[in-house]
Amino acid sequence: MFNQIPRKSYQFLFLVLALAMMILPFGVAMPFADGPDSTVVTVFPYFDLTPWGYGNWFPLLAGVLTLAALVLLFLQDRKVKGKLPMVVCLGLAMVCSVLSWLVFSSYTGGSLVIVVFQGLCLLFQLLPKLGNW
Repeated sequence: MFNQIPRKSYQFLFLVLALAMMILPFGVAMPFADGPDSTVVTVFPYFDLTPWGYGNWFPLLAGVLTLAALVLLFLQDRKVKGKLPMVVCLGLAMVCSVLSWLVFSSYTGGSLVIVVFQGLCLLFQLLPKLGNW
């Protein structure tokens, strides 16, 4: 069954799922001080401008790079030669998500799923074709 579906279809599926997860409101967690001893964690989608306004520009950049990788997936055979532009976009998107976790403590389970989908698409891009894939 898996040999009959082209690799580009899997990459399209992984990128669309990653973008769908970015639109949902559990991608970026931001802690805010509720008082002197307590904090409240608020969760935002990747494309929300609230994290951008507070200086966390990594999620929005990761979303734009993932969208650029989706566009490059369709242009890869026609206009863009080679795998390098898509690999760079996906690699930078994954690095931006991880930097957001480390610098701003914005880790959520949804953001981990996004990075996994991006990583699977990158894996399908980098691995050579096996059999009929």
